[in-house]
Amino acid sequence: MERLAVDTEFHERLTAAHGLGISDKRLLGWEPIEVHEHEYDEAGRMVRTVVTREAEWTDAERSKMLALAQFDREVCDCGLHRSIADADPHLEMQERVCPVCAASAKNYRLIEDRDEKAMKAHGDKPAPGITRPGDGRRLYLRPADGPLRSDLPENG
Repeated sequence: MERLAVDTEFHERLTAAHGLGISDKRLLGWEPIEVHEHEYDEAGRMVRTVVTREAEWTDAERSKMLALAQFDREVCDCGLHRSIADADPHLEMQERVCPVCAASAKNYRLIEDRDEKAMKAHGDKPAPGITRPGDGRRLYLRPADGPLRSDLPENG
């Protein structure tokens, strides 16, 4: 697990493999060895084939994924793993403001304000069964003048 704390590339690779439902070694290009053994009857006709395949999930591969799960559970809300946070590191707090997140937060506040004003028209205690302004609403971000990702060509 120590390697996960210091080797971000390893952590990212294991996370990608986990997301794909494959082992780390499979992500790195490993393919299992497969042996086909044919069985024949007295007349020489093939009656059965037994296929033996090398296991993808060895103890080592399972251990890596279990270590990843444990490591990720031990990441604090600050984004640091407890092995770093508990060591009382001398960290410098930095701030970054994402313009997209800022615009989105502002938009959500404006929508909530508009929804609250619309609900006031129904009195202090609106009936639970009335349709509310936000019912079924889904908000999406996309480039203002560009195509949606789903509009892009498959192999583009």
